[in-house]
Amino acid sequence: MRRIFGASVVLTCLVAFGAPAAAQEPPSVQPPTGRISGRVVAADTGKPIRWAVVRMVTPQGRQMPAATDAQGRFQYGALAAGRYTLDVRADRYLPMQFGGQPYDGRPGAKPIDLGNGEQFDKADFAMPRASAVEGHVVDEFGDPAPNIFVQLSRLEYAAGRRRLMPIGGPNSQRQPTDDRGHFRVYGLQPADYYISALSGAFTEQNEVGGFAPTYYPGTPDVASAQRIRVGVAKDATGLTIQLVPAKTATLSGRMLDASRTPFGRGTITLSPSDRLGISDFMIARAITAADGSFTFRNVPPGSYTLQGFGRQVSSAGNLGASEFGWLLVSVDGVNQADLVLSVAKGPSLKGRIVLEETDGPPLKPTEVNIGAVPVDFDSAPLGGGPPPSVMRDDWTFEVSNLSGHRVLRVATRSPAWSLKRVTLRGSDVTDTAIDFTKEDVEDVEIVLTSRAPSVSGAVTDESGKPSTEYSVVIFASDKEKWTDRSRFLVFARPSQDGRFKVPALPPEEYLAVALPFVQGLEWQDPDYLERLRPLATHFFLAEGEAKTLTLKMSKRP
Repeated sequence: MRRIFGASVVLTCLVAFGAPAAAQEPPSVQPPTGRISGRVVAADTGKPIRWAVVRMVTPQGRQMPAATDAQGRFQYGALAAGRYTLDVRADRYLPMQFGGQPYDGRPGAKPIDLGNGEQFDKADFAMPRASAVEGHVVDEFGDPAPNIFVQLSRLEYAAGRRRLMPIGGPNSQRQPTDDRGHFRVYGLQPADYYISALSGAFTEQNEVGGFAPTYYPGTPDVASAQRIRVGVAKDATGLTIQLVPAKTATLSGRMLDASRTPFGRGTITLSPSDRLGISDFMIARAITAADGSFTFRNVPPGSYTLQGFGRQVSSAGNLGASEFGWLLVSVDGVNQADLVLSVAKGPSLKGRIVLEETDGPPLKPTEVNIGAVPVDFDSAPLGGGPPPSVMRDDWTFEVSNLSGHRVLRVATRSPAWSLKRVTLRGSDVTDTAIDFTKEDVEDVEIVLTSRAPSVSGAVTDESGKPSTEYSVVIFASDKEKWTDRSRFLVFARPSQDGRFKVPALPPEEYLAVALPFVQGLEWQDPDYLERLRPLATHFFLAEGEAKTLTLKMSKRP
């Protein structure tokens, strides 16, 4: 039976619920109107630098380049609110970060915290001219030594200890000597450098050998090497490095997969063994032949690690996704053949993410990245990219192809969330290395919190006036927490308002020091932190606390 509603029923409904509202257009989304602009000039003359390349990193991590015009000006428009960083490069000048720090590939820029619709027009750079090192390499008889690679390094704290880290950049990579034994390395920032002359396996001309790695002015012992100080826009010239003869050897063998099948077109490296604890960093590379064979000629005496990577299986050519293996080799001048380097897929890490606060800020699984940081560079790759990982919608995850011993670290796109705890089968391993040398590691739980304490504040100079150019180092009072890439060590720079902010730290007793500048990763060096301790301000952070500090600028120890 069909039911018919009369006019009275319709009228009743209209009275009860009201007449249909007029169609409303959805509110329009206003495009962002923030802007950052500035000017790039030469530090010594003040003249504008044209065609300098400015790079901006957005709050989402996107890199946006821009070129300066004839007046040295640049501009970024239509910017949303958030934290931005800038750096700049130009031929014949030192790469610089905004805030006056030279750029060497590591974060240290003064951030720009942009509000909704804010216009910041003082993102200016003064670029110092780069310096150079120049000289000659000679053999034991004083004759010119051609095709010797000259490498410049700086003594820095990296991966748990002080190391001679080769400097980067297109103009400062290893340079071969010409037919006169002459070399010139340019594009250098003011610093103390160690110069090494490499031949044989550690060059592209591995037929040229018979010499040990030699440090200026002519020693195979890095402890006896002399530093060269380079000033601002001042070249160090007239240097002579005399090579030290050594009985070298040839290493050859094959790389095999897990089924003992030869692995062709794989990548293989040779470097001093990390367990020796030496400070030098050298690496030789080769590609295996179709039958898996490899050869390194003219290898000087020493203890080395061979590392092998299988086919590059990812679209980006990421070696971290490939089979991996390693082998310790001792070289004493005698040729070694029939070496076998086995490579295979490594174990996996499996677990789940837990958000401790259900009412915290929004966070998606795709906004969480899990890293497994090696603590031993013999049994884990020296480089090559991150291992493959999957984060699922149900907050379970898997990181595959792991090796060696690693500490888990978590990064989120939201500064409101940070790592609180990592457990393995119920045991706390937040700051403990996990063994990935044998089998898969499962039942890992990573807890994230939105209630981690934060620190912010300002710095005054010796006269008590506010300072806008400084670096702040915050570190745990307990030296047992001064481990490699520790969660309890942070470095901060002020934003454009002169204040600094560290959004998330674990609850702990801390020390804070404000310095005019910080060089490289020295803020992670336990010896340097011990020298900072007498200068530091002591404070304690409780869970969920937002601490505000006023620090007085200290002189560098």
